[in-house]
Amino acid sequence: MALAKYLEDLTESYLDGIAALSGGETRDLSTEWRKREPQPSDVVVLRHSGGCLWDDSECFSVGEKIEAVIHPHNPTLKVKVTWTPNHRDNSTVKSEQGKLVLVASGVVSGRLSLQSGEFLKTYRVAFVRSKRLETLPAFALPLAEMTRDPSHWTQQNFDRFREQISVAQDAHELPEEFCQGVREYLLGLHHEQTGEPKFGQRLDTAHRLLRPFVPYSPLARAICTYQSYRLNVFSVAHALQGLSVIRRTSAYFLGLEIEQPKGGSSGENLELITSGADSQVFTAVEAAIAEDWRIAEDCIKQARASLAPHDYSGRERVAFLALKVASARGDAKEAGRFALELSTSSVPLFVAASTAVTHSTSHVP
Repeated sequence: MALAKYLEDLTESYLDGIAALSGGETRDLSTEWRKREPQPSDVVVLRHSGGCLWDDSECFSVGEKIEAVIHPHNPTLKVKVTWTPNHRDNSTVKSEQGKLVLVASGVVSGRLSLQSGEFLKTYRVAFVRSKRLETLPAFALPLAEMTRDPSHWTQQNFDRFREQISVAQDAHELPEEFCQGVREYLLGLHHEQTGEPKFGQRLDTAHRLLRPFVPYSPLARAICTYQSYRLNVFSVAHALQGLSVIRRTSAYFLGLEIEQPKGGSSGENLELITSGADSQVFTAVEAAIAEDWRIAEDCIKQARASLAPHDYSGRERVAFLALKVASARGDAKEAGRFALELSTSSVPLFVAASTAVTHSTSHVP
């Protein structure tokens, strides 16, 4: 029964999200769910002292006193709390009368488990010192070396990168999950470049690992923003306040007002390696904003030629851009060609644009 109710809640949440996105809303759906009330399927969960639900992965500052409320669906069952750090440290956890307190005096990550009856709920928790994790020398120097020339990446490069950043992990300066997430992201781009069909799984893993570090790392925020963009969820990519180029491109796709780049911010000082196709898309969008149609069209052609064989989301994204540019230029025939390509898309925004173009061209004599 609990599993059935969980699937019902999950389906309902998914449909609510799709409805919001198809309506063109720019709510941050990735955090909005935290404000909901626990469901019967939530056998036992944690709430922050402010009332929001814990995510499956959480990150806090070293020395911060983390207070949470244990919320069991069945209050008659005792909840057993277990904290398992990845290495021996001075972190402590206490739980009594439905409340939990977790404190760490050093950088550490681990698993926080809550057992209620036969049900076990596990959270991944990390504690960090810095608000800019990627600037720590033991990580920043290997990362700079690794990203200097992506076109010549080999497996040996990644093995060396892993060995180098393990210094920061062994010294307990950075959580293992953060280092692994960045490496998975770079590996995903490399596998996309070499035609590996499962590159998307690595990018998804990178997003899952790095998501809790978004408040503590401009690099993590940029990668998570880019992954939302890659999945064609432009409302989330726009709301995440990541790199300006992704925010501007997402705004262009959503038909929103396009903000001018803000110089000097932490995001603007960060260079994020993206796919070759998306680099061309970003340039094409800037050209389209400036109504430089020749450059926009040239970049679109290069983007289509650069797409990985299994990048279906990217193929639709480039087709959508081509449709918008053709429509802006008044080329009904070209717009109709890309509208047909997008007619079977699962992205509501793309389908709406395809339908609008098809409807308008059908009335052209």
